[in-house]
Amino acid sequence: MAEEGLSPNSDWILVVKLSNDLIKLQTNFNNFVIEEKEKTDNLEKKNCLLENELKEMNKEIQKLKFEHKNEIEEMKQNLKQKDDKINFLEEENKKEIQKINVGHNNEIEEIKQKFQKLKTEYDVSSKQKDAKIKFLEEETNKKFQKINVDHKNEIKEMKKNIEQLKTENDQKNEKINLLEEDIRKEKHEKESGEFLTKNEIKIFKMIMNNANDLMDKKICHLIKANNSNLVEFVELDNKWSEIGGKCCGNNCINTDNPIATCIKGIGFVNIINWEKIKYVLGNEGCDNKYAFVFAENPFIKPQNCLDYSLFYFEIKCIFEGELDKVEKLMDIGVFSNILSKHIYYSSKNATIKKGESESFKIPRLSWNNNDIFGCGLVYPPTNKLNGFPYIFFTQNGKQIGKGILLDNFGSYKPFVVLECCSGETNFGNDLTTKPFKYDISQHLVLKEFY
Repeated sequence: MAEEGLSPNSDWILVVKLSNDLIKLQTNFNNFVIEEKEKTDNLEKKNCLLENELKEMNKEIQKLKFEHKNEIEEMKQNLKQKDDKINFLEEENKKEIQKINVGHNNEIEEIKQKFQKLKTEYDVSSKQKDAKIKFLEEETNKKFQKINVDHKNEIKEMKKNIEQLKTENDQKNEKINLLEEDIRKEKHEKESGEFLTKNEIKIFKMIMNNANDLMDKKICHLIKANNSNLVEFVELDNKWSEIGGKCCGNNCINTDNPIATCIKGIGFVNIINWEKIKYVLGNEGCDNKYAFVFAENPFIKPQNCLDYSLFYFEIKCIFEGELDKVEKLMDIGVFSNILSKHIYYSSKNATIKKGESESFKIPRLSWNNNDIFGCGLVYPPTNKLNGFPYIFFTQNGKQIGKGILLDNFGSYKPFVVLECCSGETNFGNDLTTKPFKYDISQHLVLKEFY
């Protein structure tokens, strides 16, 4: 029987296997040592670079310190000289004040009495003015509750009273200036003329200036209150310049070619001139399509304006074709590029729309040939930070519906939508020869909104 255990061949195989494993371990260890050495070398190089950069930075810092050393020292010396000069002047001023106070008590007392008398006169006058202003404010508040178109004369009268009050204030200031001049003359005639009087007059002048500023603010506030419900029309040269939509796939009529006919015979608009839009009816058996027409210049909020600003335009609607044979459409409003939103009045549905989500039905109105529709946009004054612009609409010179508050953006572009209707527009370019149907001078700031 053979002896149990590993054969010589098995021992050799095990030795070879262990030898190979040892070689692999040695190789891996050598590679690891090489990699670690490379990392160490790289770190040493980076460290060397950083040390060099730090040395350069230190050199620059030392250089800057050296270059600006003289400048800093000079500035310190200048500051010290100025401090010394200020201290010297303060001491001199104290000495002068002590000097002038000696032996001039009678003159000072006399000037103080004149000053007190003048101040008393001013206090009496100021109380009278305050009473007048309070009375005017109360009258203004009462009249604002009843204000309407017929109250223009009353507002003018209030403005007249305010102007009279300002005149009285100017006269009182003139009297004060004369008294001040008398004091100066008396002061000049005395040997001790230029002493405490300057300080007294300076203090009094400060009081007077503060009082006058307060008076001017009250008057200005009252004037603004008188105008708070009125608006100022903004003249803007404008014209129709852009066509939106297509007559057909060929886009025969467009912004660059506003006067043309559709080759497929479809009805569409033509921009004839600055203010006239002609709707060309389609051929028999062909469709008529509505078109957007946009103005060239948007209604932009005025800057640094203390009044309500009114932009307004009107369009006369002229029917094309027989009433019972073609469907007609006429919308008027403004468009916001920022919001991509149209705000308009649809005469067909007697509805005011604000974008796609909001609409406001108003009592049914008749829509007749040659009706004149208007669109107004009012911006609040610049100082009304919480104010919002609003839009309103008119028909034949009368407002229809309530106002619509708009988002507080500073630009809205006028537009109309027409189908089987032509339009003659008035942008207000020449109101002397071509006034609006709606009397814009009578427009008061709206209080009711949807």
